[in-house]
Amino acid sequence: FPFGMGAFLRHLRLLDGKFAKQEVMQDLRRKLAHVAMKALVEGLPDSASIHLCISFGGDEAKGNADAFL
Repeated sequence: FPFGMGAFLRHLRLLDGKFAKQEVMQDLRRKLAHVAMKALVEGLPDSASIHLCISFGGDEAKGNADAFL
């Protein structure tokens, strides 16, 4: 299934000022990616494959890619 973080996190800094800091936002991205992948792996049979489509097209995409890699 498609999973994306960009739209959900893009304006989070407007709701909570602490996410205006890049380090804080990147830490959140990494935690979300970790939890998402852990849930996927634990819920799938051993024979399943996971394919990631990762983009490095812009700053937001690079931040999201970094979180998954």
